[in-house]
Amino acid sequence: MGNNEARLGQMEIIKLEGGSLSININRTEKEILNELTGDLLMKLGTENPQTLVPRLFPEAILDEPDLDSEYKAMTAHQLEDSHRKAIKALNLLTSGNEITLDDFLLVIRGLNIIRLELGEKLDIDDEWHSPPAVDDRQYRLWIVFQYLGQMLFQCVEGLEGDF
Repeated sequence: MGNNEARLGQMEIIKLEGGSLSININRTEKEILNELTGDLLMKLGTENPQTLVPRLFPEAILDEPDLDSEYKAMTAHQLEDSHRKAIKALNLLTSGNEITLDDFLLVIRGLNIIRLELGEKLDIDDEWHSPPAVDDRQYRLWIVFQYLGQMLFQCVEGLEGDF
């Protein structure tokens, strides 16, 4: 996205007959999600993704490093697979196909995972983080981080309102 950048729009979630959903996002949003999904799947495919995306592998047993290491060794593969599945579900957003409610829940998890990873890149530890300057190379990521937050809010609001 440069000076002639396309705008991020508002995702449209439509409940269809039979309980499935249709989710519409614009071309720019699809491109951004495809880029972020690809990058994160590459990181998760490395030998030790826990070092590349630590927010996705938080400390489970506080103040007990040995027990925490043991726990992570037992669960790391399962957690990586779970993250991969949720991130791949974001392809459902970019495909324009009807999805089930279960798939929609995976999409929500995928959006949250990508947002956590962006928060790590931006060193954001709370919602009141002030934005970088417009000419800062991190500004685009900050805008995407904010928009993913809006998408998550809209998804959860839709679930609560039963569409």
